[in-house]
Amino acid sequence: EASNNHVLESLMGFGRLMRSDGTLNIDFAHVRKIISGQHGESFLATVEVAGDARPRALMDAIMKHPFLDGGRYFQKARGVIISLVGSESLSMDEVQEFVEYIKSAAPVAQLSLGVHIDETLANCVGAMVMFPYPDTALREEASDSPGVKVLQVNRLKRTANDELPLSDSADPGFSQQQLPLVSISKGRFDKGEPNLHDGKDLDVPTFLRQNIILT
Repeated sequence: EASNNHVLESLMGFGRLMRSDGTLNIDFAHVRKIISGQHGESFLATVEVAGDARPRALMDAIMKHPFLDGGRYFQKARGVIISLVGSESLSMDEVQEFVEYIKSAAPVAQLSLGVHIDETLANCVGAMVMFPYPDTALREEASDSPGVKVLQVNRLKRTANDELPLSDSADPGFSQQQLPLVSISKGRFDKGEPNLHDGKDLDVPTFLRQNIILT
């Protein structure tokens, strides 16, 4: 149920970003610019708070979100997309205060902010936060962490004659066997006209026409 709610809140946040009737609007071009080059891999979190000091409470909830690992990933973000939603009680002073908290937590990030009004929220303020997955930085951390081994992918290289080199560890007793492939009768079509092209009978398999030995 929790995962379903997270998906629903995320979709609603995206939907608000695409609307043009907000207090502050952004469009998909902003979203695309920030997440481009990341193959769509991003962190996405949704939070909702109520009561006094809502900007501070909202920021605390974001930093404590389990997806953000205590804000460690947030600090490395190069771009942050935020969809804020609240009732008419959400003032621009609160929005500005929240933006300052975001800038402090993600100092190198390009910020794209959308603000929308929803009277059904009463005294609540909600936020959807999305930013590209900082894969390069995390890979570097993983390689420096004790007990973590970074695996390198071996790449095949062609030799000068475009043939793969034989392994030195190949079993000398191993030999390839010829496959027992024979021509199969065409049954009732044996007496039919052959399918010829450039003097070649296409009904005869290529390996038989060209006398190729399959092993």
